Amino acid sequence: MKAIPPTGEIHQLDFLFRDAGNLPVPTTGHQQKISLHFDDADHLTESLTWRSNGKDSVEVLHLTRTKP
Repeated sequence: MKAIPPTGEIHQLDFLFRDAGNLPVPTTGHQQKISLHFDDADHLTESLTWRSNGKDSVEVLHLTRTKP
């Protein structure tokens, strides 16, 4: 995977699949994209894109930092 950083202040990072040495064929299931969105100092939204047989499915996680 490779990150494509935006210019200026970073609010989101996208990591895109480039290649894999052990992926037998492109239709084999693999992580296609990971997006990290920095909502604020205590919240992060993570979107995970899984590609299998040419179809994408996305899982979204909302993470919150807890105060000690």
